[in-house]
Amino acid sequence: METARVYISVRVLMLPSGRMIPLALTWEDGQVYRIDRVGRVRLMEDCKTGSLSDCYTIYICNRESRLYFEHSRELTGTTIGRWYVLRQGFRQ
Repeated sequence: METARVYISVRVLMLPSGRMIPLALTWEDGQVYRIDRVGRVRLMEDCKTGSLSDCYTIYICNRESRLYFEHSRELTGTTIGRWYVLRQGFRQ
């Protein structure tokens, strides 16, 4: 069964080292979820499209979820990528 991607807004702390730390995400209905902590971050490749994403294990209210940062293929201007969650994988 294929799970749909939901592209969302994410508030991020960008460190001088270039590391991104997601702090909160905004769901489709406008509800904001504060991220309590970030666990593991790993690079993944989408087998269908060949696109690269960073997979963040995040915790919201002590519940584990996954948050993905999809790298843009065209690095022009300020567009470096976008954030998404998998509809069935995100626990609200």
